[in-house]
Amino acid sequence: MLRGPGCARIEVRDEGSKSLPAARDCEQMSEEGRGLDIVRLLAYRWGQRGDEYGRCVFFELRCNCS
Repeated sequence: MLRGPGCARIEVRDEGSKSLPAARDCEQMSEEGRGLDIVRLLAYRWGQRGDEYGRCVFFELRCNCS
């Protein structure tokens, strides 16, 4: 986690994938695919960088960090 004036940034890194991370619509009773949808609803902003050899997905929350 990184902190800056008025925000906190959380990053998750993995071994990558050929497909890009994306929020997607889910069935109401679906047990998977909700992670980025939750992030999209809570975060000030989110994004990703990387490729099939390594990827980082991040999101930023506004806060009164000290």
